[in-house]
Amino acid sequence: MAMSYKKTPLYLYSKPDVILVVGDNEIEAHENVIAVYSDFFKAALTSGLKEAHSKRIEINEIEPQILDVVLDWLYRVPLTPLFNTDLNKQESLPLLLSKDVRAKVKALFRAFDFLQIKGAEGYYVRYLEEELRKLPCGNLTITISPDNSYEVVDALNEVYQCGYSITGESLDRLVGAVYSSRTSAQLPHRHDATMYEFNSGYKHEALRAKLGPTSLERFKSGLKALEDPNPSFLRDISISLTNRLLAARDK
Repeated sequence: MAMSYKKTPLYLYSKPDVILVVGDNEIEAHENVIAVYSDFFKAALTSGLKEAHSKRIEINEIEPQILDVVLDWLYRVPLTPLFNTDLNKQESLPLLLSKDVRAKVKALFRAFDFLQIKGAEGYYVRYLEEELRKLPCGNLTITISPDNSYEVVDALNEVYQCGYSITGESLDRLVGAVYSSRTSAQLPHRHDATMYEFNSGYKHEALRAKLGPTSLERFKSGLKALEDPNPSFLRDISISLTNRLLAARDK
């Protein structure tokens, strides 16, 4: 079972002195933890207003489960409960880039912004970057569906927007995993269809209609849909896409 802030030594052996009211939920916390890292909590507890005297703070802008994750971060507990996955497993990266997890991450980032907590986004970004670095060579496929093509690309772009980057080797492996995906065990491998089209000089329309858009094509659609693409990300991912196409051509 994943650890939560309520299992930390500080929480177990030191009585909380602040109550956070979220809807019908009352969550206990320590002032010397939440006020240190959050300018919102610091202002509420030191402003001289009623919250400073009652030690009760109402928060209607954040859902209870998201606030729990925020408190995990404030108490320095790993954020794996948010991802709901064992990130040591090979299939963890596709889940980390899934639409559901991306929605939770964005809700978490909004909560960090509302509570004026600085630096928290970097934790998730570094986490994603580390998982990309762990990608094996040649034995992982990542299937991108129409529903999550944007989320996958948006997650990668976010790494760069937060001031980080991804190694060329890791991006090459990710693009390779997307390129190698199959849509069904009964259908030909994407590589076969793509190479047929490339080498013959024309598109096999019947085969393309049967297979539908490839994961790589959906990945490219996600790139086009980015609202605020980072120039460095576009440069690096373009290099990886080009490397993959050149490698396929030379086979």
